Amino acid sequence: MNILIENSSIKKIWNGNIKSNDTEVFDVQGRIAAPGLIDIHIQGSGSSDILDGTEEAINSASKNPAKLLNLNKGIIETGKDADIIILNNDYSLFVTIVNGKIVFKDEN
Repeated sequence: MNILIENSSIKKIWNGNIKSNDTEVFDVQGRIAAPGLIDIHIQGSGSSDILDGTEEAINSASKNPAKLLNLNKGIIETGKDADIIILNNDYSLFVTIVNGKIVFKDEN
């Protein structure tokens, strides 16, 4: 999955090749891209339990609280705020993006 961020929001999501030379690209193969708003205090949301550790559970823990709070975030979708985390397959943090800007990147 490719995510194009412009002006702090998600402009486009697609699969396939990236054709821009001025775009920072991350290899997210085997990683999880999730919305940056995650309420880890809750045990579950919707039909998911956060302790399941699945991509669905992680996304649900973000989407539902954002929807209840009427925030333009909580899901990776065109037009939503570009607040995104990318997790390694062991759930350690790889990249944090806030308002479309990289604020953390694991260099290991």
